[in-house]
Amino acid sequence: MMLKHFAPTTDPVVSEYVEKIAYRLENALPGTRRIAVVVDQSGEEPPVLPDGTVVISERSILTAQDEAEFAGIVAHAMAHAALKRFSFPVIPLNGFENSPAYAPMKAMQRQVEIDADRRAVRAMIQSGFDPSAFVRYVARTQPDAARLGEMRWELSLWQPREYTQSGEFASIQKRLRAN
Repeated sequence: MMLKHFAPTTDPVVSEYVEKIAYRLENALPGTRRIAVVVDQSGEEPPVLPDGTVVISERSILTAQDEAEFAGIVAHAMAHAALKRFSFPVIPLNGFENSPAYAPMKAMQRQVEIDADRRAVRAMIQSGFDPSAFVRYVARTQPDAARLGEMRWELSLWQPREYTQSGEFASIQKRLRAN
């Protein structure tokens, strides 16, 4: 396992909270290994390790505005694990963006993200989290018209309903900010 490259959080309350969110999402995302390890690492996009381990950073908890947004972050990462299709950076280096291979690679990367987004939206609905919060999070942090259009289309297929959030998320953020 590649977890040795990450420093685990020292707060068991935070770890337990993330596990609860992952557990709620697990049934809606068959094929995922319910290992949501909270680590203190930079970056907002949770990596999924080759063995299917979803690594959630403390920063992603702090970036989310509410529990439903955070559940969307976790659901998206778990969707990558369930689909066994991981996101990868397509970095334009030394004129690579002008090469014939760049556009297809960028399109493939976008499709991987869209597939995980749509799966995450479905998982959130099935798990009782407000999926529009994940759309709001993506619009705020990674605005991409194609991704947002696909997510909104996926949302339109489901009946709107009322969602509730636990009061735990605010206290978890407060704990992290105090450290």
